[in-house]
Amino acid sequence: MATTDEQLPPDREHVVDDALRVRFEGPSNGWLGVTVTSGEREWRNAVSYTPNDFLRELITALLSCADYEDATFTAHANTEPEVFLFTFRRRETVIEFTIRENEAVFAVTGTFDAIVMPFWRALRRLQTSFAEDQWRQPFPEREMAALTERVDDARAAK
Repeated sequence: MATTDEQLPPDREHVVDDALRVRFEGPSNGWLGVTVTSGEREWRNAVSYTPNDFLRELITALLSCADYEDATFTAHANTEPEVFLFTFRRRETVIEFTIRENEAVFAVTGTFDAIVMPFWRALRRLQTSFAEDQWRQPFPEREMAALTERVDDARAAK
């Protein structure tokens, strides 16, 4: 099983049996600390507020995973000078999440609950203490409200 279009090395490929965890730190001076872990795998970096709005792109990608069953969505995490792509590829009920620069550096596969929910929880925590002046862009409230509505719908459907 591969989680991207190319075969990942065995130590980079991972089906979520250990909980996916997402943490945002900050923001501070235009930087947002991002940590994504699953089992012993971890990706940690500081993401810049520019040239794109990473948070808006991330929430839009997550929202799209809720709305479409067969598509790929990407958020660009600019760490200056590198740019990492957070890619969510949904095929029916399975979501493949990868972080890649030139190659995949982190990859997990799971359901909506296993992939989208950890991001949503971390974003909600960030939203409650968000310092717009430190991120230099407003928190994407409209997109987050739409994502929260989809999460509520998914919970109600169970």
